[in-house]
Amino acid sequence: DGGGGGMDLEECGTCGRKFNPTSMLKHAKVCAKVFQTKRKVMDSSKMRSEGTDNAKFLQESQLREKKEKAAAARRGVRPSPAGNEEVALTKKANWKAKSEEFRTAMRNSRKITEAQAKGVDIRSLKLEDGPAEADERVPCPHCGRKFAAITAERHIPKCATTVNKPRGVGVPPARGRR
Repeated sequence: DGGGGGMDLEECGTCGRKFNPTSMLKHAKVCAKVFQTKRKVMDSSKMRSEGTDNAKFLQESQLREKKEKAAAARRGVRPSPAGNEEVALTKKANWKAKSEEFRTAMRNSRKITEAQAKGVDIRSLKLEDGPAEADERVPCPHCGRKFAAITAERHIPKCATTVNKPRGVGVPPARGRR
């Protein structure tokens, strides 16, 4: 029982809600009007930038992004978050190295477990060496620190003009004036 108090309710063909017959006539007109029109999507950044110098820049950047996504879709490449395809390619190559490193570690672990079960000294085992870790960071020629490629592009020019450079590990501090 719907608790309608013995009243006959009619169901709206558009939205499926139930109304008494007198209210149904008024609702049907409004409901048809509301559900026929599609609402515009609200873009708050567009509303904020309207009437400013930023509006033209925002439109151009949105068009550029759409074109890049369409071009990437035609090539069958999923764009990387930074928009840099080289980053996506290195990540793809990195998983192979990590996978091989993991497999080597598993094989070595298996050998150790088998040796322990047989009572063999573990130090006498010959374990496989995994692939050397590829350090893709770029060293700064001025301070010797290592950075990701994009960060190194920003850091190296600044470091060249820096007076108080950080010292490397194990380098004693310079003696100051007395």
